[in-house]
Amino acid sequence: MANQRRENRRKLHTAPLQETVQPQDTAIRIETEGRRRSTRRSRREEADLHRFEGKAEKRRVREEKELALELRREQRRQQAIAQEEMQTPEEREVKVMRKAALRKQKRRMLALRVLIGIAAAALLVTLLYVLLRVRDIRVEGNQWSEAGRVIELSGIQTGDSIFQLNEKEIEEQIEKDPHFIFEDVKYRFPTGITIRVTERQEAACFSFANTYVKVDANGLILGHVEKKEGTDLPVVEGLEVTEYVLGAEIRTTDTYKQDVLRKVSTALCAADQHLQMQTIDVTNVNQVWLRLDEGINICIGQANDLEKKFLWLDEIRETIANEGFSGGTIDLTSTLAPVYIPEVMPEDADSADS
Repeated sequence: MANQRRENRRKLHTAPLQETVQPQDTAIRIETEGRRRSTRRSRREEADLHRFEGKAEKRRVREEKELALELRREQRRQQAIAQEEMQTPEEREVKVMRKAALRKQKRRMLALRVLIGIAAAALLVTLLYVLLRVRDIRVEGNQWSEAGRVIELSGIQTGDSIFQLNEKEIEEQIEKDPHFIFEDVKYRFPTGITIRVTERQEAACFSFANTYVKVDANGLILGHVEKKEGTDLPVVEGLEVTEYVLGAEIRTTDTYKQDVLRKVSTALCAADQHLQMQTIDVTNVNQVWLRLDEGINICIGQANDLEKKFLWLDEIRETIANEGFSGGTIDLTSTLAPVYIPEVMPEDADSADS
C-alpha cells in the first residue's frame, strides 16, 4: 500500500510539469522563426536599397558627364563668339570665303564620286554586254524532233547577247509550230542557255483533199503533208474531216467517233504501236478495226480495256512470227479469249512455193 501511494504521488507531481513544458517549447520555436523571417526581410530590403543606390549613382554620373559635355560646348561657342568679335571685317570675310570654298569643294567631290560610280556601272554593263554572249544552246523536252528544230524556231543564234533575249518573243516563235509547248529559257553561267519545251506526239492522220492532216492523240492538228510524200502514221477511216486549222482541234462529222478515236490513239501511243499501224477504222464504233503494216487485220471491238488488248496484241504477234504465220485476223474483242485466224497456214505456204 505504501508503494502504491508513492507511485500516485509521483504521477501527480510529473503530469503538470509535462503540460507546462510543451507551451514553452512552442513559444520558443515561434520566436525563433519570427527572428529568421525578420532577418531575411532585412537582408532583402538592404539588397534592394543597394541596387537602388547603384542605379541612382549611375544616373548621377551620367548626368554629370552630360552636363560637363554641355559646358564644354558652351565654352567653345563663347570662345568662337569672342574670336569673331575680335576679328576685323576683312578677317570675317576671309573666313566666310573659306567656308564657302570648303562647301564648294565637298560638293565637287560628291559629284565626282557620283560620276565615277556611273562610269564604272556603264563600263561594267558594256563589258557584260560584250562578253556575255550565247555560245552554247541546249534543248530539253524534245522527244521526237531534233534539238536543231527548236533552236531554229526560237531564232536564237550563237553570238547573240544574253541581255537581248526576250522570253516572250521566243515563246511566240517556238509555238508557231504546234508540235511544241514552250516552258522557259534558263541561263547557264557563263555563256550557255537551255530551252525547255514539251513536245506533242504525232498519233494519226486524216485524208483531206490531196493531203494527210497529222494530229496528236487528242486530235490537235500538228501539220500536213502531200499524199504523194506518204506517211508513217495510221490513216483514220470512217471519219470525215470538215475543217482544220493548224494548232486547233480537228473538226469532223461525228464527235462521238472522234472521242473513240482519241481513246484508241492514246492507247496506241502509250503502247508505242501507232507507227506499226496502216489504218484505224472507226466506221462502226462497236467494231473498231486496225490494220498492221504486215497486212494483219485486228478487231478490237469497243474502245475499252485497250491496255490489256494491246498487251495481248504484242504476245500474239510474237507467236505469229515464231510459228511462221502471215496475214489473217486477230480478234481482241474479248480480253479473256483473243483469237487469231491465219490467212495462210505455214504448210500451205510451203506447198505453194514448191
